[in-house]
Amino acid sequence: MKWILLFVLPLAMATNPKIDKEKCTCKGHPLYGRVQVVDIAPDLRVEIVDIAPDVEVQVVDWTPQKCGEWQFVDIAPDIRVEFVDCAPDVRIKFVEYTLGIR
Repeated sequence: MKWILLFVLPLAMATNPKIDKEKCTCKGHPLYGRVQVVDIAPDLRVEIVDIAPDVEVQVVDWTPQKCGEWQFVDIAPDIRVEFVDCAPDVRIKFVEYTLGIR
């Protein structure tokens, strides 16, 4: 019985209930698109991690259309994010090739 708890608990902790994998959103905000970094009133609080991210993000220069594609902008963003070290809404990892919700 103990081994079942050890196996199930990490899986439950790894799932972020704020993320909708089918729509590629977190708290109703897209996890792709034109992204503006702000210090006040963000749509999402984002933590950059190396291990176990919720989303793998690729920074692009073209119009982002796939889950995890981010284009950083100063005006007309689709989403505004604040980078934080604790209590994030979503955890991301910047990648070169594979991207999307994990």
